[in-house]
Amino acid sequence: EQTIVYPTNAGTVFKWGKPKWTDEFEIDPLRGDWVQSKQGRVKTQSGMLTVIGTGKQTKITASPTSVKARYGRWEARVRIRETNHNGQRYRAYWELIPTKDFKCGAKSIVLASYKSQDRKVTGAVRVPPSGQYSYNKRLALHQGWFHTYAIEITKKHISWFVDTKVIHTERRTDALRGIQYRPRFRLQGKD
Repeated sequence: EQTIVYPTNAGTVFKWGKPKWTDEFEIDPLRGDWVQSKQGRVKTQSGMLTVIGTGKQTKITASPTSVKARYGRWEARVRIRETNHNGQRYRAYWELIPTKDFKCGAKSIVLASYKSQDRKVTGAVRVPPSGQYSYNKRLALHQGWFHTYAIEITKKHISWFVDTKVIHTERRTDALRGIQYRPRFRLQGKD
């Protein structure tokens, strides 16, 4: 009997080709092209980038500096796993931030944002000063469940993918800026 293996990423489903940049997080400590906001709170573990939040931090980030592009596709398999907490639940963000003139939240694109017990994932392209264009999707986000989030940015559209399915496409011109982005993973505590 033959076992059918289904791809778990949009890159395979849509035949996006060989990636120009990858990190399988097999080296500890992190490769030198990663910048982290809190030393000791970002590490590699069992082939995963692990961002560790405690009740003492309000924001922890990790971002590679060696990858940037105006157009392209980004994809990651992500989860939140809480082992314990003191009443503070972190919100996880898998996002693209501008490589220049970045101020918190401005002009960024959120591929996925949620807390561990949420019932939906949200994403957005931020268009200051007017606000943002966003999506949300009901999804099983229980602790430890992985989901694959991807985005495709072209001159004519931005499309978000959740578990290989296109869930939203944005074509408004103020969302299509043509600026360079780099990926960032963020845990956000209280504002």
